[in-house]
Amino acid sequence: MSKGALKDATASLMLHPGTDNVARFSTTAIATCSVTYRGKPAHAAASPWEGANTLDAIVLAHSGIGLLRQQLMPTDRVHGYVTKGGDASNIIPEHCTAVYTVRSPDPMRMKDLMRKVENCFRGAALSTGTECQVKWTRTLESSGENIIAGLNVHYNELMAQRFQEYMSKDGTKFSTDGGLLSMASTVWVRLDGG
Repeated sequence: MSKGALKDATASLMLHPGTDNVARFSTTAIATCSVTYRGKPAHAAASPWEGANTLDAIVLAHSGIGLLRQQLMPTDRVHGYVTKGGDASNIIPEHCTAVYTVRSPDPMRMKDLMRKVENCFRGAALSTGTECQVKWTRTLESSGENIIAGLNVHYNELMAQRFQEYMSKDGTKFSTDGGLLSMASTVWVRLDGG
């Protein structure tokens, strides 16, 4: 969205395909990071002790995040995937990358979630003797030190009611909650400073 696109708008309507018709729908805040590990390649059979395994670092970080989940709020989400895990099975990879996302319905909680997840990445680097770079994307600066990402979006009750009434004229049925997408996110940022 270009800066100022909604400057003079009184209201906006977002439509998103899904499994249910939902007029009253809120999203979660979201932040995404790319993680890069750099290590030392070595032959996995002949001299593995000479290497610093970046794939081990990603696996260890992923396991750490899995263990972290029991201390997270039930509404928090952390998930990710490996984008590069090496080049051959007999070479300890020098370079591996992954992408991870954190979500919460509370945007002020995002900074804490980002810190905890980043600590999992840095701890894995320390344990494996590799170097780690974490770059948060889709983020914005808000209130000085509170670096958060796509903010959570809330519906307006009156607009939701009117939309549902209008769309129901032809018999369209609506769900009473967000259904399967109740923990979904969108990158939506208020550009008017509010």
